[in-house]
Amino acid sequence: MDAHGSVPYFTKKIFLKKAFDFLIGKKILRDAKYLVAETEVGKKRIFRFRSNFK
Repeated sequence: MDAHGSVPYFTKKIFLKKAFDFLIGKKILRDAKYLVAETEVGKKRIFRFRSNFK
């Protein structure tokens, strides 16, 4: 899975993103066999986000 920078909550639609993450997103990231990050910063964000709900 490649999040294309959409892991952090810095968008204008924070409520929708948090609702999606709560209902679906956490399960997708938790169950993903592979995660793809385009940059080191993206990699750190994904692992930081993912470690919050394992």
